[in-house]
Amino acid sequence: MKKQLLAVFLLMFSLAAFAADETTFSALDCKIESSDRLADHEKAFKMYIRFKNKINAKNDKGLAGRLNSDLSIKFLDKSGEVRNLEVKDLGATQETSSFGYEIHSGARIQNSNYSSNLSIHPKFKRTFFKQRLEEYTGSLELNTVVDGNDDLIIKTGMATILTCKPVL
Repeated sequence: MKKQLLAVFLLMFSLAAFAADETTFSALDCKIESSDRLADHEKAFKMYIRFKNKINAKNDKGLAGRLNSDLSIKFLDKSGEVRNLEVKDLGATQETSSFGYEIHSGARIQNSNYSSNLSIHPKFKRTFFKQRLEEYTGSLELNTVVDGNDDLIIKTGMATILTCKPVL
């Protein structure tokens, strides 16, 4: 009995040594969340970030890595109409920061006079055998041109946060 139990534990630890971390993804599915009640434009907002290459949430190289992505954005305009926006080839960086392996982007979208900023960091869950990426959370300010005018689409603040679930 003791030999069988020992064999089971050895097998488990051997498997744990070869178990892969679940930290690689190809897209992020994002929405606004809040501990308070969300406004209509926050409820309607959705953003899907597709990366050109698979990303590992743990950038252990220690160097800032360049990420290329496409965005699909659904938002509520000032008249209350649901709009869709596609942004191609948006650049971002992945670097180690005080929040961990942060993804950051600061760019002008569709000839806007104002920069848009995305800053999200991963949250991991450790299981007995491996580490799993739960989500990215952080802040977003999204400015773009809508019907020829500069417009602030969404901005997270004190009571709101951008939450992005990884898509494998």
